[in-house]
Amino acid sequence: MDICFINPAPVSYIRERGHEKTGAYPPLGILSIIAYLKQEGYDNNILIDQHATKEPTVSVLEKVRDFDPDVIGFNSITDINMGIQAVKIAEKVKQFNPNVKNVFGNYHATFNHRRLLEKYPFIDICVRGEGEITFLELIKTIESQKEPENVRGITYRNSPGKIKINEDRPLIKDLDSLPFPDRCILGIVQYSQNYGGFNADYGKFTTIQSSRGCTFNCAFCSQSKVSHQRWRGKSVDRVIEELQYLEELGYTNLYWVDDNFTNKPKRTIELCREIRKNQLDFIWISEQRVDLVSKNLIENMRKAGCRTISLGIESANQRILDYFNKQITPKMALDAANTIKDANIDFLMGTFIIGAPTETLEEIKRTFEFACQL
Repeated sequence: MDICFINPAPVSYIRERGHEKTGAYPPLGILSIIAYLKQEGYDNNILIDQHATKEPTVSVLEKVRDFDPDVIGFNSITDINMGIQAVKIAEKVKQFNPNVKNVFGNYHATFNHRRLLEKYPFIDICVRGEGEITFLELIKTIESQKEPENVRGITYRNSPGKIKINEDRPLIKDLDSLPFPDRCILGIVQYSQNYGGFNADYGKFTTIQSSRGCTFNCAFCSQSKVSHQRWRGKSVDRVIEELQYLEELGYTNLYWVDDNFTNKPKRTIELCREIRKNQLDFIWISEQRVDLVSKNLIENMRKAGCRTISLGIESANQRILDYFNKQITPKMALDAANTIKDANIDFLMGTFIIGAPTETLEEIKRTFEFACQL
């Protein structure tokens, strides 16, 4: 079974960022699925990361034609029109290889599965939610030339052409059971810690995940729907083992892509102390809720290599924060920023949302002023 994975990038992104040699983050979800497939003996996989290489779509199509896969797994995220680009590539591939199975995954496919299949006849299957177990079962079913009626977590078009929505797959309880993401398949493609063209790099860069899910329920975030407000963490020992593996591969710069890295602050502090105990020398970034910031937490993170924190501030207006169900106040954001500054974190990045329904121009201006104050 020959399997191709594509991490697409829209034409506008390639034009605007094409001069940059780096900037994208490794597609960790795809790397985890590839590792899970290899664990079960499915070794003939390739990854075309257009988002990182910024190569033109014609080049992507040539690689697909040369590899001639049985199945193509598309990363489809709603932002920057990645989902739309995945659709365009899938249509062109189907034209020269009508037998290929086009499979869409990630957030866009999870929430728009029926609409994607209804609108685009060249998309065969959508994988909803976590993909490792689901994609493996799907590959085995395709290989046996059977319909995937018993594969949980997918929406597909059956032989008569009717759209079938299988039952949801339960969340993976034991994250320690998953193999480390297969970063070796990335080859010579370079990645870096980059914010809109600003390079915040500290050497060879990759992403890492120590947990999945979040116990909060912010209105603008998809995680409550995906994780059912459940947080699952890998054991600290397992995370340390992966960090040691990354050190062997020469990585020095990490981004924790956990949905809520400090959901359990005591566990985060324990992990930071184990990083120091094992003399693991990484520079890293994590995202952070303002209400989980404490002097003890941030100081332990700083000692373990944290140099950048992305702080979810969102708005200076309590009315908007309440609309978002954020469960914080502007005062919490101000206090958190001061705590982070006092801990000598190199770079504090605040993230904000403007244009909420019913938000006024004055409220937007107040958020800009608050950002400047911080």
